[in-house]
Amino acid sequence: MHAEEGGRFDQQQARLLEQAADELARLDATFLLAPPSFALAAQIEATAPRVEGTPSTAALLVAALADPLHADALPADAAAYSEFLREEERRVRGGTTLTADRFRDAGLEIRGMAALDKELRPGGQVRSVLLRAVAAAAAVGSHVSGSAVAALLLCAAGVTDRLRLLPFAALDPATAKHALDAWYDGDPADWTNTALSEVARAARSRRLDLVDALNTMPDEDARLDALGRAAITARRALQILRDDLAVSVPSLAGALGSSRPAASDALDRLVAAEIAVEITGRARDRVFALGAALTVVQIAPRNAA
Repeated sequence: MHAEEGGRFDQQQARLLEQAADELARLDATFLLAPPSFALAAQIEATAPRVEGTPSTAALLVAALADPLHADALPADAAAYSEFLREEERRVRGGTTLTADRFRDAGLEIRGMAALDKELRPGGQVRSVLLRAVAAAAAVGSHVSGSAVAALLLCAAGVTDRLRLLPFAALDPATAKHALDAWYDGDPADWTNTALSEVARAARSRRLDLVDALNTMPDEDARLDALGRAAITARRALQILRDDLAVSVPSLAGALGSSRPAASDALDRLVAAEIAVEITGRARDRVFALGAALTVVQIAPRNAA
């Protein structure tokens, strides 16, 4: 049964909808939110092939966003997808309406164009935006690409102010396929319940990880005490890294007003203290990310087997 069919409301879906909305609100209320670039990188990681022992595609994207010098290292399809999602986020935050045609023209394979267009079309919508979001994801037909469309719809509706959370991208593929097939066979309940549950789970997990990251700050600061005078520059570098979450040596040197060797030395000390992580695998033109931020969005600096 559809959650709001005939004016009746399925009690399980009502409970799941309430939980999902509550967790999304709690997530956005957590002030140290992982920025859109990291959420976007996690989405790219879900769609990209993995090559053992090399920087992950997600890490390459974070590096490219921190320093355009690394843009050429991104696979062309990942770069195009990244730019498309960022452009769509800018558009919806400016009040532009999402359209199914733009997703199709960007190369997304859409299983149900008419259904997607219906969910994205503003005006006359009486259903919750979260229910529209999970239906839009189903209309796309891929739970990974659909999660990006759903997140943009939530962003357009003001549920979240940025493309911070990409719901159900981590959903088990077999579970997602079974639920989506049922949705296309006319039974939306399985997909709706599964998707709402995953929104709540993912938002809760992200929020708790963010709280953990906040709680590690005093310990990170304490690790620098043993550096003596060198701790002064390292602490300033850490504060900048906490603000930007990923920096290159030149950008940090500019922010510190120091030489590049001094900035590089400060970052190396943060790596030695297990606070920062070098994400490019290069000996030169390195980019460093805050380790806690990578953990929150589950981005591995280098691909594993």
